[in-house]
Amino acid sequence: MRRQEACVHFALVTAFAAVWGWHLTPQANSQEVAKKFGWFFNYLTFFSFSVQLIQFFVCLLADLKPKRQLVSISNDLSCSVFGMAVFVTMSYYYLLFKGEIEDSDKAPAWISPVLHTGNVVAAIADLWVSKPYRTFHMRALALSQSLVIGYLGWCVAAKHVNGSFPYDFMNDMEQPYGMVKTAAALMAFVAAIFMLARVSLVPKHSKAHSA
Repeated sequence: MRRQEACVHFALVTAFAAVWGWHLTPQANSQEVAKKFGWFFNYLTFFSFSVQLIQFFVCLLADLKPKRQLVSISNDLSCSVFGMAVFVTMSYYYLLFKGEIEDSDKAPAWISPVLHTGNVVAAIADLWVSKPYRTFHMRALALSQSLVIGYLGWCVAAKHVNGSFPYDFMNDMEQPYGMVKTAAALMAFVAAIFMLARVSLVPKHSKAHSA
């Protein structure tokens, strides 16, 4: 049992589950997005936040019972979602700085900071406490790209049912070229963050660098 890691991951699971649970409340479901097909998963913020919640739960299981396969899955999940979490935070504060974001008055004041800042703080905390187990193997990069494609596929389904994409810039782009450009840009950003973390955190003599 890895006690230090287990304590950190238990705290993260508890915090993330509380935020996720708020989205089930009547207050949250009074928001327009909650009434549409796709629910809050239409937003990349909530999509990646949900993946992180699953990741931290798997990590906690791996801490309590460090079996080889479970540790490997937790490693790949942690490494794959890191770039997406960084993108969510960076894009949020970029748009906030430009004055293009107004936080909903239907949500408690603590929700937005956790979703848009706590997500990347949690991801960094996971890397810090579990650094010896984070390999940033290339299969995790493939998983991260699959998550991007999966999310954008969800956006296409939402567009088909709701009549519009979750984000205005998608609606303003000529399709399907706009979606191709969006996918390429997001996949490139996530891959860049992944490779930066791989080079910075994984020792050069590690087997992961030969994968």
